[in-house]
Amino acid sequence: MAPRSARDEFLSKLEEVAHEHAALSNPLRLAIIAIVVLKKEASWSELKEALEKLFGPVNPNALLFHLNRLAEAGYVTRAGAGKKTRYVARTVPVEVVELLGSLRAALQEPSP
Repeated sequence: MAPRSARDEFLSKLEEVAHEHAALSNPLRLAIIAIVVLKKEASWSELKEALEKLFGPVNPNALLFHLNRLAEAGYVTRAGAGKKTRYVARTVPVEVVELLGSLRAALQEPSP
């Protein structure tokens, strides 16, 4: 059996943490908050690019929906306006911090 890639390892860990946090129960949402924490802040396009590296094509409306849910739950806040909007983490569960190493590795791998 071939060893698991960093991407596969990260996606597996996402699923585990998502089950533990109701507000972060969606793996895409969990990945968004982890990316924001890793980058310190991120624009919509930076998030979309990183998510597509992990999951493949991401519907822009789905990304906006999940960003809004994270903002409503207090996990992220918006700074700036329009195309200069940046997302910054407000509340970071310890499980998200634990994902950062595997996320960093997954984002450095070539896209599937």
